[in-house]
Amino acid sequence: MVVMTGLFLTAVVGCKKDDNKDDDPPVTVKKYRITNVVQTQGSDATETKLEYNSDNKLVSFTDYEDGVAVYRSTWTYTGNEAKLSESYFEGGQWVVGPYYETYTYSGNHLTEGRVYESEDELMYLVTYIWDGDRVTEENREYYYQDSIMGNYSMKYTYSGAQLTMVEYTMFDQLVQKKIIEYADGKPVSIKSYSGENMLEESIEMLYAGNLLTKINNFNVSEGVVGTIACTEDRTYDDNNNAYVINMQCTDETPFNSALTWEEGAGNLNDVILANIGWLTAYLFPDTFPSELLFTTKSPVSPGKHVGTGRDLSIVH
Repeated sequence: MVVMTGLFLTAVVGCKKDDNKDDDPPVTVKKYRITNVVQTQGSDATETKLEYNSDNKLVSFTDYEDGVAVYRSTWTYTGNEAKLSESYFEGGQWVVGPYYETYTYSGNHLTEGRVYESEDELMYLVTYIWDGDRVTEENREYYYQDSIMGNYSMKYTYSGAQLTMVEYTMFDQLVQKKIIEYADGKPVSIKSYSGENMLEESIEMLYAGNLLTKINNFNVSEGVVGTIACTEDRTYDDNNNAYVINMQCTDETPFNSALTWEEGAGNLNDVILANIGWLTAYLFPDTFPSELLFTTKSPVSPGKHVGTGRDLSIVH
C-alpha cells in the first residue's frame, strides 16, 4: 500500500475588502497542519501520528499497526540543515536503522537532499535551482557503490506564474514532457508525452468552486485516450481541509485516507519536497497532495528513494 505524506494547509479567512473604507479589519490568516492519517485498503489499516515542536517544525511521525507503534521517522534541525533518521520497534525497544537522510536549505528553500543506505554510503542525491519561490530545475542522481547509476533532470517552464511544462531528461536526452493546462487560473489537465512526442497519459482535475474534488486518470493506448483507469475523490471540512480522500482503480480494492487537522503552522511542505518533487508541490501548495499523481507514469518516481525511502509513504 503506497501512501504519501501531506502538506499543511493555509486558509485565508476574512471579509471582502471595501476600497471605500480605510478602517477595514486586517485579514486573519489561519494555518492548519495534519496530525493524524488513517489509511485503509480492504481489511488492511494503518495509522500515522505526526508531531511538531514549539517552533512548528515536524519532528516525528510514527506508524501504528493494530494500535502498536512499529516505525518512526525523526527530524532534527541544526541551522540550515535537517536530518531524518528511521527507527523500528523490535524486541520491546526502538532500534535506529542505518538508513538516514540529510537536507540543506537556503531560507525555506530546499537546495540539496542526500540519502544514505548506511554511514557514508550515498545512494541518492537531489538538488534544486530556485528563481524566487519557484523551482526552475530539479536534478536527481542515483548511486551504487559510489558510481552514478542514473542521472535525471527536470526543467520547469512557466507562463507568468503558471507552471506549464516539465521536461525530463536522462543523461541529457529528453525522455518525457508533461503539459499542464489551466482554466480560470486552476490546473485542469496534465498530459504526458514520450520523447518521441507520443501521448502516454491523460489526467483531468475537476473542481467545486476553488476546491479540487475529483481527479481522473485515463487509459491511453498508442496515443489514444480511452476509459477512466483511476479516480480520486476528495471531501472537505468547514476549513477547506481535505479530510477524506478515496481512490479507486479498475479491478483494484479502493484505497482510502482519513485525515485529522489542527490549527497551527508547520513545515511539512518544506521537508517533503524531495519526496514528492516540485510538480506535485506546485500543484498542491495548500492541501493534501494527490496519491493518484504519485502513481502516474514518469521516468523519475520522486520519493522512491527520498523521504522514508519507501515510495513516499507516511504509512508503509
